[in-house]
Amino acid sequence: MAKDYYQILGVSEDADQQEIKKAYRQKALELHPDVNPSPEAIAVFQEVKEAYEVLGDSEARLHYDSGTIIINFEDFEEPAQRQYYQTEPQPVPTNFKIYAKQSTRLCALALVFSLTFFFDFFVQRDLGNIEVEYAEVSDYSGRNGGRYFMNVATTAGNFKTVTYGSSIYAGEILEMKKSHIYGFFKYKRASETRFQFTYNTPSMIFFMAGLVLLAGIFGIIPNTKPERKFNAAIIGCFFSLTLVIFLLAA
Repeated sequence: MAKDYYQILGVSEDADQQEIKKAYRQKALELHPDVNPSPEAIAVFQEVKEAYEVLGDSEARLHYDSGTIIINFEDFEEPAQRQYYQTEPQPVPTNFKIYAKQSTRLCALALVFSLTFFFDFFVQRDLGNIEVEYAEVSDYSGRNGGRYFMNVATTAGNFKTVTYGSSIYAGEILEMKKSHIYGFFKYKRASETRFQFTYNTPSMIFFMAGLVLLAGIFGIIPNTKPERKFNAAIIGCFFSLTLVIFLLAA
């Protein structure tokens, strides 16, 4: 039984060439293997192509309608050059699961790194009473009873600090402590009751260490989603690198 090419293209028998061409293009967009990979679509597309090669050519269509000749498709060329349209490739979402183990390890390292700063913050080695060898006022502010920005040199080490009310002087005795890992100095004058860090240890260091600590804890929690583990690792590594830069610049 002969194929019904009009039915295949979805047009009526009195359709003009413009309607046939339009119907073919629509079918091609839906069924072409470049956009529809299913095996059924390939087979149907071949029939659509065959139907258009007959109905799209006036002479071949006349023979088909009369049913007086068997059409040999090698006897004529395609009536028009086909144009196929390919959809834009869609971005492939990142599979964060494959980075989950690496993210957890980085977060664990960041956590350990941050804890070294808090260890140095709370635990220091007592240096005893240290004599000031040299003291210089680099700047002065008259607010709050007077602020003295000092450069101080001692036998234990040199540092910068700020004192209130009076400046540190050569020969003054300071009670000093030094952290075990990064060598942060803390000192206390005889007139003071609490130790204070020097300006060589800005509070920003401990603030960033806190961010690294939080990122590390968040990243090693077992139930944390892989995407959040990845983000925590990025944050932890970024602020860890910033801390290293601070230490090198100090």
